[in-house]
Amino acid sequence: MSGVGCPAIEACVATSRLALAVGDERQYVRRDATCRIVEVFFEKLVVCVDKLNPQVSVTVQGIRIVDGSILTTTTYESLDECMRTRVQPGYTGILLTTGTGRSKRAGSEALEELLEHWEQTCELGSANLDLLSRDANATELSASTRDPAGADPTWSQPSSRVSNLIEECDTGVRNTVFLRFTSEQAPAPALLVKLLFEQTRKQGYVGAPACESLFPVEVVCKAYPRHVGPALTDHISRWLQPNANTTTTQPVRFAVRFRARNNDRVHAHDFIDAIVQAASPLFERSLVHVDLVEPDVIVFAHVLGKLCYLGAVSRELVTLSSPRLNIHACISGTHTLEKRTSGEIQANDGRGSERIWAKKRFRA
Repeated sequence: MSGVGCPAIEACVATSRLALAVGDERQYVRRDATCRIVEVFFEKLVVCVDKLNPQVSVTVQGIRIVDGSILTTTTYESLDECMRTRVQPGYTGILLTTGTGRSKRAGSEALEELLEHWEQTCELGSANLDLLSRDANATELSASTRDPAGADPTWSQPSSRVSNLIEECDTGVRNTVFLRFTSEQAPAPALLVKLLFEQTRKQGYVGAPACESLFPVEVVCKAYPRHVGPALTDHISRWLQPNANTTTTQPVRFAVRFRARNNDRVHAHDFIDAIVQAASPLFERSLVHVDLVEPDVIVFAHVLGKLCYLGAVSRELVTLSSPRLNIHACISGTHTLEKRTSGEIQANDGRGSERIWAKKRFRA
């Protein structure tokens, strides 16, 4: 691919340092370096300013280059949004949705709230938090004695203090953030969400007001139905097993919820079929059956761009909040208005469609 001069890069040279992020690789050039791209190995090029000086405020340009021509540009309002790690297949964590322009704040609030519950579920998490707290306090004291211009801007960011536990990742879709669990001893995402919802209902206010919905994600794979089945092999039987607190021998009732954004090539029924086919051994043994009205478990598939986020929540978790796992519904009692027609529950919030349904032939 031939080199091309880029006005957006030249406009950023006035700042102290320039960072060129090509795909998932970042390379840094000095202020006096030439602003010409020799080769681009990825189709998306992100240009941003390094966070050496927190006072610098610029607009970050995302430039798509094909055959040396600039086709489209995407504007990022914050440097953090550009510098986040992109979500990759195999990640585990929590998918967070928020209002327009509140992604950064929502991510920070959710990190603080979730870490309060981390130590309740994991002894290692407690030890790590104590160590991180001491390191953060020491860094804060050191930074406060230095000149503000020379202070390290990262010490006050929640994501930097807990980078060995939770990492804030970019989904590539507006108003969504993925909180990736990086620790091998991380608790189940659904457990953390449940504890957060229970605390919110008990205290009567939302500790993370910028957040809207929190979906526990245990599987991230490419957004193709053929990738869904293999990705669920080690999870579907665990998701659909009977509650340990019940002695009933009735089959587990479940439904599937599907939602897609920034990808108009996917079809809901293809993903629903893939999930149900993954559970076919359980159907054959009469351990599960589809129930769209009162499911014990809801398996959800969220397609965001080129990736599919998969997880499962119990009816108890839905009862705590709403079918959309909206944290504000924990105290308001306001549930999403859903239209039930033709064996399908469908809701639309203006940002994407959402469905719960399954093929009739899979009914018990």
